[in-house]
Amino acid sequence: MDASTPYFSKAEYQSLHSLLSAPELAASSQFRSIIDRMNHLQFGLNRRLSMMGSDLQPSWERKLPVSNYSFASSGCIDGLAFAFSRPRAHAALIEKLMGRSANLSAAADPCRHPVLEVRLDADQFVVELIMSPLARWDQRNIAGKMRIERHREVFRSLLRACPEDLIIGFWHGEALQDTYLTSRQILRGRFLEEWFDTFAAEHEWLRIGVWRTPEHPNLTQDRILAETFGAAAALAHIYRFFAWSSENDFHSFLGGGKKRANAAQAIV
Repeated sequence: MDASTPYFSKAEYQSLHSLLSAPELAASSQFRSIIDRMNHLQFGLNRRLSMMGSDLQPSWERKLPVSNYSFASSGCIDGLAFAFSRPRAHAALIEKLMGRSANLSAAADPCRHPVLEVRLDADQFVVELIMSPLARWDQRNIAGKMRIERHREVFRSLLRACPEDLIIGFWHGEALQDTYLTSRQILRGRFLEEWFDTFAAEHEWLRIGVWRTPEHPNLTQDRILAETFGAAAALAHIYRFFAWSSENDFHSFLGGGKKRANAAQAIV
């Protein structure tokens, strides 16, 4: 196959709904081919993330790396996705700190943590960092850290290393909403401060990612892994900047009102 051929054809993007909705089609060679290529991409990306020293690991709650489950919508989609999250032991520790101690045998819930997701559906190919409101320990950390000017400057430098069309927003669902900013926009003036002032930690989703159409020139056989890794590596640095750890703890910088509101929400 020509290296300049799209990794996934436009017809394959558009066929995902019918392939996933009909059991007989889900067993077809066409669908198997798409799954195999997503698995190959996941394997290559996992290897490159490990080589760069990231602690992000293939999402540990999924039996198969690639499925039609998306953390962006908290459910099944007409598409395929795979995800990476923090190590399971670290996730369990954080959930214990969050108060999830009533059932110590319960498995850690990846929805309560930041995830890096790669997603393919009928309209786009997406690489994004997703934090649901359930990831409250990390969302509180973000809210506290972004109150400090020097850390806002560090975040600006991380955004400058990202594609200029990086999309940042607070919406829920796999479809792109119109309530977002690009990294180019948010780096202007004091847009960053004003934008984060509107962020309601523990109540809103936080999404940072790269969205590509099927026709994008970097989604070819010879370029898609480099394109995906470039976006994932930039987002992995943002993940590391935001994610709570004992060495990256900014909960104490939250204002009193927000701290009281946050403390009132107990995890179940």
